[in-house]
Amino acid sequence: MVDVVWALGYRPGCFRLVLCVGLQSGGFWATGDSTSTLERYVSAAKVGKMPARPRTAMPGDICILAEPSPGEIAEIRQRQRALQTLFGGRLHERVHLTCQRFALPDESILPQIIECLDARLATLPPFPLTSVSLVAVDAPFWQTRLLRWQIEVTEDLRNLSAQIRKGLAAINVTPHFRTASSRLVTALEDVSAFNPVCESKDVTFPQYLFTVHQIVLSKILAPREFEILATIQIYKPKTSNLKLTT
Repeated sequence: MVDVVWALGYRPGCFRLVLCVGLQSGGFWATGDSTSTLERYVSAAKVGKMPARPRTAMPGDICILAEPSPGEIAEIRQRQRALQTLFGGRLHERVHLTCQRFALPDESILPQIIECLDARLATLPPFPLTSVSLVAVDAPFWQTRLLRWQIEVTEDLRNLSAQIRKGLAAINVTPHFRTASSRLVTALEDVSAFNPVCESKDVTFPQYLFTVHQIVLSKILAPREFEILATIQIYKPKTSNLKLTT
């Protein structure tokens, strides 16, 4: 499946309205600003040279989410409200970046997955997420139009995604995203209109969003209903196991 959307993008010194092709192979969005670029991506998808888009999320799936610390929530809400005054809709409650998704083959291995991810992510430092554009997406799972920040892909984000994939693979769990994590962070739900040309003067990019401090495993129970299974803090300094004797 190929999604085509309009987005407000940024290049140093200028804004640009681009026609984006979303091939969510692992949540990665390919964007172009010309007809020839668009045709290349659509053609590649049709002949099978690019990975297929993961299926829509469904009840029972477990999502691995990168989240800010509680101390940043108030500032994030301010950014959401600023967008809401421009585009309407309502605030997305739990702002996060989806790093991975998988179906649990056996409930009994969940503790093993959590332990494995905790060990792999313990040495990763917290890192910032920066948005470079806005994208309006009709999301089948949410059954509404979402306004999302598109995130700059950094080495820190690639490393986090790689560690999560390797951790799942070590326990023979197949990830739904084959390559990188998603590049989209939902800001607003139920957005009826999106006109980046008219509103570009009111939106500034690049824009700092938040610093990733924790990873959350969230199980989908039903549309808009989730169960938090675990919260993993990244970067936990090692404590000494030495015992002093007198």
